[in-house]
Amino acid sequence: EYYVAVSKFNLSWSELRRMNEASYEHSFADAGLKAQLLEDFRGRMDTFEKQFSMTNWSSVVNRFSAVTYGYGHKTLGLNI
Repeated sequence: EYYVAVSKFNLSWSELRRMNEASYEHSFADAGLKAQLLEDFRGRMDTFEKQFSMTNWSSVVNRFSAVTYGYGHKTLGLNI
């Protein structure tokens, strides 16, 4: 979904992050749970962003294998 958002709709990282935050803010969870989920999400995103803003980000990325399922595989023909 992120690949499609970036490649087809030209969304920036900040737009993707804001879109995710909005999904928590507008969820049907009660206010307390919603606030906790949003706080947890923001913390995880901050950690992720710090990790990948390092000068050696490629060494971090190379430790993981990419996999494509569903829409990306069937519609976009991605075979990662």
